[in-house]
Amino acid sequence: MAASMFLPGDVETAVQALLKAALPSVSVGSIGDLDTDENGELVFDPPCARTFYATSHYVANGDSQALTYDDAGHQIDVWCAAENLTSLEAQRTDSLALVGQVLPVLAGARLRLPDSSLSEPVRLVSITGALQGKMGAPVRTVYVIAIQVPGIAQFPGTYAAGSEDD
Repeated sequence: MAASMFLPGDVETAVQALLKAALPSVSVGSIGDLDTDENGELVFDPPCARTFYATSHYVANGDSQALTYDDAGHQIDVWCAAENLTSLEAQRTDSLALVGQVLPVLAGARLRLPDSSLSEPVRLVSITGALQGKMGAPVRTVYVIAIQVPGIAQFPGTYAAGSEDD
């Protein structure tokens, strides 16, 4: 059986594919796909759900060769922003409504990975609000949904030339 390399980039791509299929009217992609303005601030394309790989945690299972992990938990942040220029409060409310569309798509979903395996169910971690923009410029409320995608990772491992195991 081939190793199932449960990698952060694969998980982020799978989250994007799931959101694109479920929310066709929402701009879905990576935070890295966004442009920046002259001040280096991100320019969102609302309504949008943009992903950002945040972190991974691995729990070793006692494998002396460190080739497998019982649990690999990749955290992906999904940045949600809507557009409503009538007021900051209206824009915040619309962004929060977008969060309400994204949450049921992600919660408990199993992601299809490149090797055709499925992740464990997606776990919701947190939702954090942030203001994007500077004083005097348009300010937008962005909500960041942190999710954890757990799964089992097995890596093939390599041996150094000349080692005792050659």
